Amino acid sequence: MIHIIRHPRNVAVSWMRHRNKQNPDIEVSTDSLKELIQGKMFNMSVPDHYKGFLKWVHTPEVLTVRFEDVFENSDKVFSQMSAFIGIDGCPKPEDVFGHGVTNNDKKSTWQEWWDEDVDFVWREAGGIELEGALGY
Repeated sequence: MIHIIRHPRNVAVSWMRHRNKQNPDIEVSTDSLKELIQGKMFNMSVPDHYKGFLKWVHTPEVLTVRFEDVFENSDKVFSQMSAFIGIDGCPKPEDVFGHGVTNNDKKSTWQEWWDEDVDFVWREAGGIELEGALGY
């Protein structure tokens, strides 16, 4: 199995933006982001939801790849994934990405949204521990 992880702060921002795309009445704002972090992602906090995937990060049968690395060095990462699952050749990134329901023309950048209040909520929800467990 290939497990692609993403910086959890970007997961929170991306999910907020996706929710707005599904329902324009949900505002894209730091207040919406704080609510989401605290418990509006599948009825749990973003860190608690994400922690459910930690068991795959250090499992030998699972190749964990960072989402960010896929875009920064796609040829290397796609070759690594192809070798891991035992196939010759690898797909082109443009054939793989950009087709999902959460796709957005502009990737989420958590730094654009993080202020002291958001950071406080993130820390209270266990976000720092999650980042450490993921190696961010």
